Amino acid sequence: MPTTHEASEGAAPLVRLMAGSPLDTINEDYSTGEITAVYDRMASERSLLFAAIELLPKSLEAAPDDLEPRCQRLGGNSDHEVNILRWHASPEEAVAWCGAAANGVAQLPGWKSQPESHPLKIGRLASEPPWPSFAFESEPFWGSTPLWGNRPGGNRISQLLCVGEKPGPHEWTEAERERARDWLRENLPIDLFARPVLWGSVNLILPNPLFCRISERLTSENGNRVALELVPYPGKSLEGLQVVVREHRPAGAAIVSVHELPSSRVLLDFPHEVHLLEIAIFCPRRGLLFSSKPAVFLRQILLQFDLIAGQRDVIVPSRSRRRRQERHSTQIKSPDRTTAVGDRPVRGGLDIALQDRLDLRQSKDADIGFRWFNGDVDAATTFIRGLIAKARQRVTIVDAYLDRRELGLFALANATRGVVVRLLTSKMFLRDGTERGRTRQREKDFLAALDSISAQDHTTAIEVRVMGGEKAGIHDRFLILDEELWLLGSSLNEFGDRGSTAIRLPYAPNVGKDIEQEWAEAQPLADFVASESSEGEPK
Repeated sequence: MPTTHEASEGAAPLVRLMAGSPLDTINEDYSTGEITAVYDRMASERSLLFAAIELLPKSLEAAPDDLEPRCQRLGGNSDHEVNILRWHASPEEAVAWCGAAANGVAQLPGWKSQPESHPLKIGRLASEPPWPSFAFESEPFWGSTPLWGNRPGGNRISQLLCVGEKPGPHEWTEAERERARDWLRENLPIDLFARPVLWGSVNLILPNPLFCRISERLTSENGNRVALELVPYPGKSLEGLQVVVREHRPAGAAIVSVHELPSSRVLLDFPHEVHLLEIAIFCPRRGLLFSSKPAVFLRQILLQFDLIAGQRDVIVPSRSRRRRQERHSTQIKSPDRTTAVGDRPVRGGLDIALQDRLDLRQSKDADIGFRWFNGDVDAATTFIRGLIAKARQRVTIVDAYLDRRELGLFALANATRGVVVRLLTSKMFLRDGTERGRTRQREKDFLAALDSISAQDHTTAIEVRVMGGEKAGIHDRFLILDEELWLLGSSLNEFGDRGSTAIRLPYAPNVGKDIEQEWAEAQPLADFVASESSEGEPK
């Protein structure tokens, strides 16, 4: 752990934070260095595209050597040939090859048909983290598993990243890139094209040399005792390892402590129920071996499910002869049912603090979603219907230009029993303009369509209200799905026909409050039609 050194008189003491290094014990910890190089061969010149150097303990099996490079010419007239070569060396030789690459002087070893070594052209490299530090992969850099398979216990990594112009794709034609992409995906367990940072890089990977697994579990009913267990590799000792424990509460870290591991299994006793726990394992000789993210212990799981009871088929009449009739289907579902597995402890203050943090996150950290549709009405309609179908309690559609067509296209997209669908349209639209020489009667057609749906299908409760006034009280279009709020850039009657956006907004209680107020003041559609009829047809 950190050590303190005397400094000159009058100066603060120097605390040297780096104690122990993986490189100090490589011959003791590892038996083989496995080097995989990907390079581009043009005539006699070979340019490094990517390299991975993995030091393996005896417990992990190495992949076989390549007797010859695997190669793929990028087309009949192409000057480029992509090669992959894997070979093995001692751990010290593998680290030395990494150092030579950092200095731009690494070479490929000879192989069966060409026993002489071959120089590699290597771009300028910068180390991350700075050499000789290593970073523990809390999230595997290579995806769900490390480079050549599952490496239990986690990895430490040091990368040499190419600075400046990277080799590879920018030097190839489009046809050459496609051929290289297909071939490399077949021969490498990573996609270099999906991670541009890897082009020209050299990656030194050190699997955990002492233990293959670490587990944490609660052992007391009140949740204040945690059993920590490490499973060592055969013949490896865990003596001298230290565990750093950080327990987090909603407001921040509550406990930070460091302990020597007396054995492979230890009980951690806390003065209260554990909320989030973070573990790090440190070796004075090797440095950091393991580090976890803060993790929560599951005490109860809530399972929500619904039952599909049938299918609703909807036919939406066309608005004009030029537009086709539309059809869509929605599954009829029962209301969500919840089943609890396990017992939820009574947490008191913890629950209150967690809710406070959740509210704060919703108000500050906006999770904004964004979708853009331009000239693709079908995709836009499918997207909006998909959002509506996910609601489990209530759907509110606010759009001053809604009529019977949108009723069929969108209001019927949710068929979960018990869900209420509310549509808020406007007087200015329903009673506006003329059509084929006669006054439009949108509101009567709207009410007739609503009554017809209500008579045929009792699955969904649909309510329609009309905002009064010469201008609607709400100008923008909104979609509210339970607690989720979306802003639509154009009305649903032409959404996606021209450039249209759908934006999920952050927690905005004032918007919901004003919409509810507008809904309360609006007339139910049936009352609106009756009142308009009693006043006579507009001139």
